Amino acid sequence: MIRFLLSILILSCLARIACAQSSPERAFESVLENLFTQQDEDALREEQYEILYQLYTQPVNLNVATEEELHDLFFLSDRQISNLLHYRVNYGKLYTIYELQFIPAFDDATIQQMLPFITVETVPADTLTWAARWTRAEKLFIFRQATTLERK
Repeated sequence: MIRFLLSILILSCLARIACAQSSPERAFESVLENLFTQQDEDALREEQYEILYQLYTQPVNLNVATEEELHDLFFLSDRQISNLLHYRVNYGKLYTIYELQFIPAFDDATIQQMLPFITVETVPADTLTWAARWTRAEKLFIFRQATTLERK
């Protein structure tokens, strides 16, 4: 009986681990499916896809984002971007994402669309240790080598 319960416990743990191991690309695809309807997927250009994937892997910090960075979130209107920048100037940095509800022109649907692509961090990146930067950063290593073929 104990062996039976132990085997069920182990199998349930393994099943949970197997389900939890989904790739970031698969999670991003599900975000896109929730964000766009079937007709809009055809209109989603490769350029927009790459921008959204970049924002998904490295979310925009709303406390330090410039107007150009906010324009990358193409579902935000110019009015919403200017209201966000105006709010930041008048009231200071955002403490939570839920403060977006207090900014005029931001509705719940827009905030839900933004959530996978934004963050609100109060710690500036300059004050992070190298170890903290390493754990937060996307790791990409590119190695180039050039060989010159010369005649003697």
